[in-house]
Amino acid sequence: MDHCPRHVGGNYMMPTFTHPYFLLLALASVPAGVFYFFRMRRVSDRLRSFMTSADSSKGELRRRTLERSLVIRFVCFAFAWVLLSFAAANPRWGTRLVSTRQEGSSAIFVIDISRSMTLGDVAPSRLSFASRYASLLVDRMPKTPCGVVLAKGDAILAMPVTVDRRALGDLFASLSPALLTAPGSAPGKGVVVALRAFPENSSQARTIVLFTDGDETDPSLDAASRAVRSAGATLVIVGCGSVNGAGIRSYPNSDNPAVHQSRLQEDSLAKAAEAAGNGSFYVSGSETGSALRVLEAVQSSAAAGARLVYSSEAVPRNAEFLFAALILFCAGLVIGGIAWQRK
Repeated sequence: MDHCPRHVGGNYMMPTFTHPYFLLLALASVPAGVFYFFRMRRVSDRLRSFMTSADSSKGELRRRTLERSLVIRFVCFAFAWVLLSFAAANPRWGTRLVSTRQEGSSAIFVIDISRSMTLGDVAPSRLSFASRYASLLVDRMPKTPCGVVLAKGDAILAMPVTVDRRALGDLFASLSPALLTAPGSAPGKGVVVALRAFPENSSQARTIVLFTDGDETDPSLDAASRAVRSAGATLVIVGCGSVNGAGIRSYPNSDNPAVHQSRLQEDSLAKAAEAAGNGSFYVSGSETGSALRVLEAVQSSAAAGARLVYSSEAVPRNAEFLFAALILFCAGLVIGGIAWQRK
């Protein structure tokens, strides 16, 4: 069994609340305080008529002592109520390490939808080829949760991790460079977004499948590969295109006729996969049996998932608030009881 440390980022030093709406219950202590104040005035007026004796100063002292005791009792009850409200909101702060056993796998597809992916050196186009390839993979692993990230000059999470195959299929069928307005090509940004898109503290092995021609205007893939290695995930790069490539206009919205020859960057993609480690690899999508290799990579990560993964999580503090509320409630009962007995 492997023991794989994995740190899940997050600032756990600042208090957070799982159910913050319960904090509104604490506001009930305000009208309760107003009601108690007016009730105390009425009780105090009655005490003046009943607590009479030959020594009027002694009676006045007893009355004031009782009033102070009742005020302290209310303060104890009010703070106990506030603390109960905080406990119900589930406060968390501080960190602790927890271990979870990785079982199963999840995959996120990163699709490069830049303009170069519309070239037709693989039929009908690089992007259509990637769409059909991804659809085939999803159909072959029906129980594996999958998500989709679209990358161009920027990257977005287009589909969170899900088992809804119809939604995934509809998204793959609608892929187009028009889905993102940012110009350029930065598949590395898509890989980074995919890493963040896996469910936090997930107990499943994580595989990122990147479809790209490797034609980058923003060289970010190397840094993204190192991030994949640090996160303990697996990166599978599927090359879309041909070595010979095809020409694409460098300035499509102008009269400048300059043409850029876009080729499949196999060498740089293979180096990026090697840098990602953890069983990552590059494969040309046109290679016979490449889809089977990708499927085996996702399934083997699930089979190798019998390992403990350590991550940090915020520490719940309900018990401390409940204990403090109980102490204050008991103190209020004791103080009020003693006051009435002495009356």
